[in-house]
Amino acid sequence: MSGFGTTGLSWDGIRSRIEATRTASWRESPQVVDPLGTLSAHPLAWIGSVMAVSYAGFQTARQWDAVQHPAVGIAAVVVLVVACAVFLVAAHPTSSPFGPQAAFIVVALAVMAAALETLSRFGANLLLQDDFGQVTVAILLAMMAPYRPALSLVTGAVASSVALALFPVIQAPYFAVHAPLAEYIVVLVVPPLALGLAAAAFSNGFVRAVRNWQRLVSRAALEIEDEARIGLARSVQQQQVSVLARDVLPFLTRGINAQTVEPEDVDRARQLADVLRGTLVAEIGRTWLDDVADGIALPDGRSPAVDDPDLLALRMSGEQRVACAALVAAISADLEIAATSVSVVLRPNTLARRRVGASSAAASVTVRISATTDAAPRALGAREAERLLVQYLAVVRVLFEGVVVRVSAGTVTVGFDYAQH
Repeated sequence: MSGFGTTGLSWDGIRSRIEATRTASWRESPQVVDPLGTLSAHPLAWIGSVMAVSYAGFQTARQWDAVQHPAVGIAAVVVLVVACAVFLVAAHPTSSPFGPQAAFIVVALAVMAAALETLSRFGANLLLQDDFGQVTVAILLAMMAPYRPALSLVTGAVASSVALALFPVIQAPYFAVHAPLAEYIVVLVVPPLALGLAAAAFSNGFVRAVRNWQRLVSRAALEIEDEARIGLARSVQQQQVSVLARDVLPFLTRGINAQTVEPEDVDRARQLADVLRGTLVAEIGRTWLDDVADGIALPDGRSPAVDDPDLLALRMSGEQRVACAALVAAISADLEIAATSVSVVLRPNTLARRRVGASSAAASVTVRISATTDAAPRALGAREAERLLVQYLAVVRVLFEGVVVRVSAGTVTVGFDYAQH
C-alpha cells in the first residue's frame, strides 16, 4: 500500500533506467552491468596470472645463456609478479569495482617487465618471438575483459603495442636474421593488440547484450504502468472507504439523529480525524524500502526498522534498490550474524554537499545498515563479516560509493553513499 504516494517517482525511475541503458556500451564494463556475473571470473584471473608468471619464468630459464644482466632478468620476472598481484587484488570481489588506476598500473608494470627483459638480453637477443613480454602483456589484457570497458581495453592494447614496437628498433643491429624491421615489430605487437582488441570486443558485446535485455524488461514494466497505477489507486481508495464505512459514517449518522452534541462527540470526531490523517500520512511517508523490510522476518518475528524521513530511498536507481534490498535481507537472514535487530538509516550527506557545492537534487545520501549481533554464535570481526557478505558487498561496491564494513561490540554496520537520481 505504499505506492500511492510514490508511484509517480517509481515510474519516472523506470523511464530513467531505460535512458541509462542507452549509454554507449564501450564506456561501461561487464562488472558494472552484471556485478554478480563477474564474481565467477575471479578464478580465471588466478589461472591467467599463473600462466603469465609461469611462461615468463620458463622463457627466462630456457634462455638464461643469453641473459647479459642476470639481476635485470630476475627483476623482469619480479615486476611481472607484482603486476599480476595488483591485477588479482583489483579483481577480487572485496576490491570491486576494478578501477582505471589499477588497469593502468597493471599494463604499465607488464610493459616495464618486458622492457627489463629486453634490457637483460641486450646485444644477445637474437630472436624476438621467444621473449615473454608481449605474451604476458596480452594475457593480462585478456584477463581484464570482464572488469574494464571496451574503451579502456583498446587504449591499453594500443598503448602497450606502441611501447613494445620500440624494442626492435633499438635491437635491430643484433638480430640473427636480417629481416625487415617491420616484421620484428609485428612479432611484438600482434599478441597484445590481438588479445586486447578481442577482450574489448567481448566487453562491448557483453554490455550491449545486457543493456538490450534491461531495456526490454524496463519497457515491459512501462507497458503495465497504467494498470498498476489504477490498481494501486483503487486499493488505497478501498482502504480509505473501509475506514469511513466502519467508523466515520456511523458516527456522522448518530450525530445527525442526535438532538445535541456532547463533549465526548467532539473528542470522538477528533480521534477519527487523527485516524484518517494518520492513514494518509502513513501511506505517503512509506517507500519501497519499507515494503522490503515488511517482507523480512528476524528470528523474533520483527522486521527491520527503516528510518528514512526524507524518503531518500526513492532516489536510488533500479539496480541500487535491488542491491540494497538484497543486502538487508542477507544481513537479516545470515545465521552466523544472527541479527536480533536490523535498522536501515538514510540521511543526506551534508558534508559531501558542502564540499562539492551540490544542490539538494544532486546531493549525496548516506545509508547505514546496522545489525545487533548479541546472539551470534561467535564474535565477528570486520574481515569475517565481509566474508559472510562477500557476494552482496561485491555488487554494492559496484553500484555505490564509500562502502565500509564496521564491527563493534555486538554490532555489524555496512555503510555506503550514493548520488540522488
